[in-house]
Amino acid sequence: MKKSARLGRYLRVALRTGWRSYRLLVYAALVGMLGGLSAQVFVWMLDWGGRLFMGGIAGYVPPAPGVPYPAPHFGPWGIWLIPVATTVGGLLCGLLTMT
Repeated sequence: MKKSARLGRYLRVALRTGWRSYRLLVYAALVGMLGGLSAQVFVWMLDWGGRLFMGGIAGYVPPAPGVPYPAPHFGPWGIWLIPVATTVGGLLCGLLTMT
């Protein structure tokens, strides 16, 4: 009986001390995973926004990398809609950063 009580007390102290000493490691791993996930979501949103504004609104499809003689494809409105699409994107970024 006395031996099991000592073992229980030892385990409680070991768990409490172990959590205190490894708490920073656990928090750092969580922050790292959340930071990596946030970075991936940010890159995905940048790609999605580029495709939406340049491909969807302006109709511009950039040439594929590695093509010897690249020829970009413009939509039915021509090249003049590209500055409009980038201006709308800049205004949205300004709106997000100012609020």
